[in-house]
Amino acid sequence: MTGVNCMDPEERLMIDLFRGYNSYLLPIRNFTDLPVQVKIAMQLVLLVNVDELNQRMHTNVWLTMRWRDYQLTWNPDDYDGITSLRVQPEKIWLPDIVLFNNADGNYEVSFMCNAVIHYNGQVQWVPPAIYQSSCIMDVEFFPFDYQVCNLIFGSWTYSREEVRLDFEHSDYVDVSEYTESTIWDLVDAPAVLVEDRSRIEFQIKIRRKPLFYTVVLILPTILMAFLNVTVFYLPTASGEKMGLTMNVLLSIVVFLLLVSKRLPPTSNSIPLVAKYLLLTFLLNVITIVITVVICNIYFRSPLTHRLPPWVRTVFLKWLPSILCMKRPPLDQKHLKRPMIPPRHPGPPLLPQHHHPFCKIPENPEDSDEGPSIRLCPYEPDEELSPDAQRTVDAIDFITEGMRDDELTKNYRDDWQYVSMVVDRFFLYTFLGITIGGTVGIIFSAPDIFTPVDQKEKLAVLRELMKCSWVIAGFLVVILSEKSAIHAQDVQIEQASTPLVIISISTPASIPITSPSNPSINILPITSSSPIPSQTTRSGKKKRNRKTPVPRPALPFFLQLANDTQRKEYVDLETNPNVEKGIKSKALQAWATRCGSNVTIAYQAFLADQTLIQEKRQQQLDAIVSKLSASAQAIHEKINTVVDNDNISSAKENQQLAKIKKKADPSVWNELETAVGLN
Repeated sequence: MTGVNCMDPEERLMIDLFRGYNSYLLPIRNFTDLPVQVKIAMQLVLLVNVDELNQRMHTNVWLTMRWRDYQLTWNPDDYDGITSLRVQPEKIWLPDIVLFNNADGNYEVSFMCNAVIHYNGQVQWVPPAIYQSSCIMDVEFFPFDYQVCNLIFGSWTYSREEVRLDFEHSDYVDVSEYTESTIWDLVDAPAVLVEDRSRIEFQIKIRRKPLFYTVVLILPTILMAFLNVTVFYLPTASGEKMGLTMNVLLSIVVFLLLVSKRLPPTSNSIPLVAKYLLLTFLLNVITIVITVVICNIYFRSPLTHRLPPWVRTVFLKWLPSILCMKRPPLDQKHLKRPMIPPRHPGPPLLPQHHHPFCKIPENPEDSDEGPSIRLCPYEPDEELSPDAQRTVDAIDFITEGMRDDELTKNYRDDWQYVSMVVDRFFLYTFLGITIGGTVGIIFSAPDIFTPVDQKEKLAVLRELMKCSWVIAGFLVVILSEKSAIHAQDVQIEQASTPLVIISISTPASIPITSPSNPSINILPITSSSPIPSQTTRSGKKKRNRKTPVPRPALPFFLQLANDTQRKEYVDLETNPNVEKGIKSKALQAWATRCGSNVTIAYQAFLADQTLIQEKRQQQLDAIVSKLSASAQAIHEKINTVVDNDNISSAKENQQLAKIKKKADPSVWNELETAVGLN
């Protein structure tokens, strides 16, 4: 027994595979094999952090890369049935896929795990990585913001002619292992292939959970804004107006500093919370100015300021009635009745109240000059004695002083009432501005009242991935069968009948149409299903014992539906008397009733069919543009009929028949020949 035969089969396989292998060369036999197809998929595991200030996104991902290396193939029978091998990535050729928009200088993956090699040359490498990618933050609606961050992958040294990137299974990020974040909700995770630069952009669309910032930032700011309004309700005599406004101003400044340290200093837009803080700050500054003016009005006196008539009219008559204010009347028990002088001659009796010649009007508001004092007319009939005269003079002096004090007090009361009216006016004004600003700014954020059900979103994304796996499975069957047919050099006529491919795993009751080629049907093999006739190399058709029974070709997404749903689809699709637009809406409703799996598969089918039709239409337009003007006119009429969704299939066929009947036979043959050649 030789030493080679004593080796472990895996060790022997390693030696045979890497004998003469060069990991620096592209895995191609010759330049006609270019470009190397590298399929990429990304699995999002954890959204570690989103740094708004530095505009970075910190993610934990698994990056899946798959390609084919013709040098790494073997026959499993020669190595005890070994079908796969795990090797260190340094031993094989690796596509230099890096993260272009990294933010920390780390372009490559963080852990060089083993690569899995399959016997057919397929190499799969799934390295885990923790990336810090740059992300331009849109903080306009912070803290109700919605961010879209991209992870851009591509080859660093190879051009698109040498290495071409493609999706592994789906144009979505795999979130099957995603752990929910407590700060962000994952809304969507599509991927975009930039073919002209051979790059793949994985988009992470996230929305912030606003509860934390609503409690610690939004609500305190709103309360401060309304607290600023209460300054106008605080009495000026308390002396605390300026203190309250200054305290609110300092609080707003502190919150502005907190927001500036939390958000990036971008000039593209002002954050929503910063707009509200700025509005509150401006209102507070204006409040301080108005408070100073109100205090100045409150402490005015007739010695320094006279009350102008327009001020008396506006602030003592008009505004109080508009603001529902009523000046309280004087207490009646303190009003003094006038003393009527005696009619008999002689000195008057001593008064029973504070002054015998004073009359206080019962309605002080009726006087334009405020409450006034009027002396009662009295002229003594006899000359008083010197002592009595001195007493009367003293009483007159005291009366004059009391009258001046009363006038001064009344003028001060008028100024104080003016300040109260101004206070009330700005109380209502600032209250309306604060409410309007709160509603206009805070509630301007889109979807502020629309919560995100994270579990439902993740379930939808996972269903998209499952659907992509189903589609990929169908495509693999189609491609593998097509390769087998080409390997056998079998020529199948497609002019009159669609290409039929045999699928062992497909249920017998469901013929399936390929999503990438509607002319290809996957026909299942069963004991009762006849095998279609094929063409041998000699060109003679090889007939089977049984003639194939014609079967309707159904779309591939019906694999996910039950028999009743399939029958309903066939009835809708084959009804020739329903308008095409109505039929399309009915099929959409049918897919919705069948559940999320069928809906997703049906949408993918429609998108694929749209791309195919657009490509075919472009090819037809290019061919028809070279024909005569008459042929182009007929082609335009045909397109008009086909694109009309307001007619049924039966009417469409009738109109097409009329176009053919009216057309010149030679022109029609020209058009038909050109299209047939296509």
